[in-house]
Amino acid sequence: MNLVDLAIVVVIGLGILIGWKNGLIGPLLAEGTFLLSYWIVATHPSLVGIIPASVPRPLAMLLLPVALGLVVGFAGRAIFMTFFRLPLTHTLDKLLGAAANGALAFVIVYVVVLGLVGAGTVLDPLANVRSIQPSQVTAMQMLLAENPQVAGFVPSGELGQLAAVSSLHPIALAQLGQYAQVINYYENTLRPQLATSRLAPLVIQYGARLPIIGRHVTLPQAH
Repeated sequence: MNLVDLAIVVVIGLGILIGWKNGLIGPLLAEGTFLLSYWIVATHPSLVGIIPASVPRPLAMLLLPVALGLVVGFAGRAIFMTFFRLPLTHTLDKLLGAAANGALAFVIVYVVVLGLVGAGTVLDPLANVRSIQPSQVTAMQMLLAENPQVAGFVPSGELGQLAAVSSLHPIALAQLGQYAQVINYYENTLRPQLATSRLAPLVIQYGARLPIIGRHVTLPQAH
């Protein structure tokens, strides 16, 4: 079990546990807010600048949605329970909360894994190269334009930096971190973890059956 597997187990386990402890309403509000916030941050990666630069950018993408989800969840549950009472027994509320929030936690995991897979697709031109040439950067920029939802994992600004430097001289792959820290973190940390994960393929397999957002994708391979 690697870090990706551990994260999957923790997120789904927490969803079930929080749903059991807090019932149906609050956790659903929190996780729904996370999904909406994640989509906003993924499509507007400049918002990640709020998070201190010491936090790896792919991880910082998740911190804002998590924080907003927690605030909305706690506040929403308090307000809802003040004015409304669901006709549920305490045990039934716990069971429904665990089931519903466990399922929504799985959806959250699937959406994040989809983002990581999309980033791998955009960065595939780096596969099996020792140095980065302008042609590879151009190919990545075109792929990013086709997959704008992964801009948080593959910042266009970093691709612009690579384009400017590679036009002057090739960039050794070992020097990628000097010009593109987020891309370097993905290539050297996240990609190998995804490629060796045991649970991510199951998430992709069952997540593909979800209505509207489900689709068949292939996990990125380690270079």
